[in-house]
Amino acid sequence: MTASGLHEANKNNAKTIAYELIITGMIQGVGFRPLIYRLAHEKNLVGWVKNDCGCVRIHIEGSELDVEQFSYELQNNASMVSLYLLEKKSIKPNGLGTFSIEESSHDPLSGTVSVPKDLYLCDACQSELLSTDNRRSDYSFIACSECGPRFSMLRAMPYDRKNISMSAFPMCETCHQEYQSPHDRRFHAQPISCRACGPEVFCSTVGGRVIAQGDDDVVTAVVGCLNQGAIIALKSVGGYHLICDAQNTEAVDLLRRRKNRPDKPFAVMLPEPQSDVPGQSWLDNCVVVNSQDKALLSSPVRPILLAPKKRNAPISENVAPMLSDLGVMLPCSGLHLMLMKQFNRPMIATSGNEYGEPMVTSTSSAQQQLSMSADFFVHHNRDICHKLDDSVLRTMMSGAIPFRLGRGLSPLELTLPYDVEEPLIAVGANQKNTVSFAWKNRLVVTPHIGDLDSPIMQAHFEKCISDFQDLYHVSPQRILCDRHPGYISSRWAKESPLPSSEILHHRAHASAWALSAEVSSPSLVFVWDGAGIGSNGDLWGGEVFWGSPGNWKRIASLAPMKLQGGNKVPYQPWRSAAALAWETSFTEVDLTPFDPEHLSFKAWKNELNCYFSSSMGRLFDAAAFACCEQSEVSYEGQAPMMLESVASTPSKIVPLSLIQKSDDFILMDWRTMVPDLFDKTVPAQIRAANFHASLIETAWELTKRCRKKYDFNHIGLAGGVFQNRILCDGLAERFAQSDIPVVIPSSLPLNDAAISVGQIHEYCSRRSS
Repeated sequence: MTASGLHEANKNNAKTIAYELIITGMIQGVGFRPLIYRLAHEKNLVGWVKNDCGCVRIHIEGSELDVEQFSYELQNNASMVSLYLLEKKSIKPNGLGTFSIEESSHDPLSGTVSVPKDLYLCDACQSELLSTDNRRSDYSFIACSECGPRFSMLRAMPYDRKNISMSAFPMCETCHQEYQSPHDRRFHAQPISCRACGPEVFCSTVGGRVIAQGDDDVVTAVVGCLNQGAIIALKSVGGYHLICDAQNTEAVDLLRRRKNRPDKPFAVMLPEPQSDVPGQSWLDNCVVVNSQDKALLSSPVRPILLAPKKRNAPISENVAPMLSDLGVMLPCSGLHLMLMKQFNRPMIATSGNEYGEPMVTSTSSAQQQLSMSADFFVHHNRDICHKLDDSVLRTMMSGAIPFRLGRGLSPLELTLPYDVEEPLIAVGANQKNTVSFAWKNRLVVTPHIGDLDSPIMQAHFEKCISDFQDLYHVSPQRILCDRHPGYISSRWAKESPLPSSEILHHRAHASAWALSAEVSSPSLVFVWDGAGIGSNGDLWGGEVFWGSPGNWKRIASLAPMKLQGGNKVPYQPWRSAAALAWETSFTEVDLTPFDPEHLSFKAWKNELNCYFSSSMGRLFDAAAFACCEQSEVSYEGQAPMMLESVASTPSKIVPLSLIQKSDDFILMDWRTMVPDLFDKTVPAQIRAANFHASLIETAWELTKRCRKKYDFNHIGLAGGVFQNRILCDGLAERFAQSDIPVVIPSSLPLNDAAISVGQIHEYCSRRSS
């Protein structure tokens, strides 16, 4: 008897068994039920599969051999790496005649919901979109079970057609047949549509007059407008982009004036690289990227990647003024792909919003709020349920690290190494805000919310909290917040009827690093950022901790500086430089243009409108004033970014003095670097490089001293200052010579976007210790 005949005989003689499987994880919006259907039919098994809000239930029956093989292949499927088997129980076979996909249930199994992320077009959909003989040719809303918007158009779980904004578009007969066909790749694809039944795109004037309708005509009209130097508000996946020709300096400058964005860099969208012309793409001509960077840019996330700008890059200098990096991205939707195919050169693609407000998502709000920024509008009639910025990452020696969690990366779901005692919500910091939820052993982070200074941003913050509670069926019992009394998020927590707990800002940073790096043993963590309230009530920002989450000990800090000017200080770097000069009685810094009557100096001497801070961010501001002569900035982080951009090769490394203040505490004294920092006989580029090199050496010397007293096997970096490539890569390279690695995790931002995660891990670790 042949092997196949023997196998068939064994099957016929085998007993019939049945299992009920409950699966959770990232199984919504990824074609999971069709995969189960095909696998069951391939093995001649019967039963059913259905969504059960946050999980998938499977009833499977057949021969013992085939059922067990089905179960094994399901759990070891390489395409389902985020699959978790919650339950597998033996049940009585029902004698079913076939295998089917059943109607979803809407009773949530507590704690199991996973929300799918938005994904860029798969290769098959791209091929159909750009073909000339497919019924979805040039149809920008093309999608299938493996790609397309998910979270941005989701109203409720489970991820079914009736729960997403595509519910407004009944399928035509042809789409319905594809949806029902097990042999079609759009089998049970929830975003399925075509030109006959799906969303439509149209172009209008500021006054609302439609000038083009349908994908082809809209793309032609937009390209014509871009060629004329126009600015267009284009509805993307998670909100509107403002787009214009990145090679047209007049258009770029006009966009800056209209958007009230004088200096902050714009992201640039580039045409898809042509695989048959290596090294000759717009991407290769604009930035320095390696194969890993290109793979990331081409991935379903489609992020903005901050990469070194090439000399003579073919874009306007005003796209990223005075900076050495350029934020680049590839088309992030079908409409962008069609547009870039025809426009075929770099295009600005920046968030469509008014200054200090969230992205605009609806046609009416875009026409109202962006009418002063845009000359024309491109709208479509599919609702955006959740605002979703582009994700932003930066290339580092260790790989790309996130700066902003947005489309394709969020909602971010993490697994805690313990179960929480009660469902928690952590409301993060005031800038770069995200909110995190924790229940059981799960932690979920919202997409980037932003800075909470305006009432509309506060409303957006509150809506995100409400939306995530509804989506994940979570009811927090406690709120975690920052100790800073001025943070909007902290005020919201205090005004809530729920009990709240305060977590120190920099301990949250350290704990976020530990969770992301999956490190639980004692570590040495450098937490360098702009500012945050410390345990003594002063503003910290140049701290070094030893220990582990829930048990951090502050063992070193940057020497405090007395800063005059209150809230003006972060936006006027000359004030940080003045603090250094006045403290050391260094008279060679000319501050007369900024303080002609010496009023600030007198206020500083008398401690009027002054505060003490150990902020490493303010030290960077002072260095930026010394080397770049940048007295004022228009956006957070501008001065340090400029300082990094001008730095060349160091010629003199003078680490900060390490002063042993007590048995357990060291001060890193910046006073020793002041004369060299302001020495104008040395070129600014070298002074900037010396500054970075000196901080790297300071961290090295401090670590060597700490090794004599403390036991640790990892060096952690946390806080926005470490978004600096020279500093981050320099530390990794310096410590590569030792037996202690610098660990730079890649799942969470180093900036305040990680604070909400750290608040949860710090609080829970403290409770369990």
